[in-house]
Amino acid sequence: MNKAMRADAAASKRRQNRNSFLSITLDVKGGRDAVLVPVAAAEPMRLRTSCESCGCRYSYVGAAYFCPSCGANSASHTFTQTLNTIRTAAGLGKTLRNTLGPDDAEVMFRTLLEKAIQDTVMSFQRLNEQLYERQSGKTARRNAFQNLDAGSDLWKAEIGYAYVDLIGQAKLDQLKVYFQQRHLLAHQQGIVDQDYIDRSGDKTYARGQRLLIRDSAVREFADLIEELSHELTKKAGP
Repeated sequence: MNKAMRADAAASKRRQNRNSFLSITLDVKGGRDAVLVPVAAAEPMRLRTSCESCGCRYSYVGAAYFCPSCGANSASHTFTQTLNTIRTAAGLGKTLRNTLGPDDAEVMFRTLLEKAIQDTVMSFQRLNEQLYERQSGKTARRNAFQNLDAGSDLWKAEIGYAYVDLIGQAKLDQLKVYFQQRHLLAHQQGIVDQDYIDRSGDKTYARGQRLLIRDSAVREFADLIEELSHELTKKAGP
């Protein structure tokens, strides 16, 4: 239901005339859609960990950075584990095709890949929030690290290094494409608009087309995020 409502809201926004005197937009908030996968596919993605603060042992699938018992932020502890799970999800195509029918398998695999793109950004955001608070003693504005330019500016002001200084322009440009794709998946149901083309520089899509996420892209995104986070941790982390 949430997915259908968000699709209707996104379609309504695309139809709006920005120059009109009066405009009405729809916005849907609430829980995220659940991704139900066969046991054979879900088990390799399950992570088991322990809270560094209270010792609570728990398991999760995807991205989970807060202890369910005490609420401690364990972003640094789970960052690498989460990226490994994302890479596992990118390799589940064969398992799903052997478990489900061909059509269901492709739909499920596409859903997992799209979720992996969003989880990659979330893992980066949580790690940055923790590092930034530890380094500066301040809390960054909400969701600042979902935006590469905003996050880079914060770190430049704090430690003297921007993202481009850590990984170079070519890799940063590719990260910007993936971050913009994550934005489309989260807010536009993956439908390409002119803002995406302008901000990402991705000319492989036209307005109105839907993103097609490939397993190779998920792996590359995870590798780039891991490299940037590793370089950032060396400059800002303990």
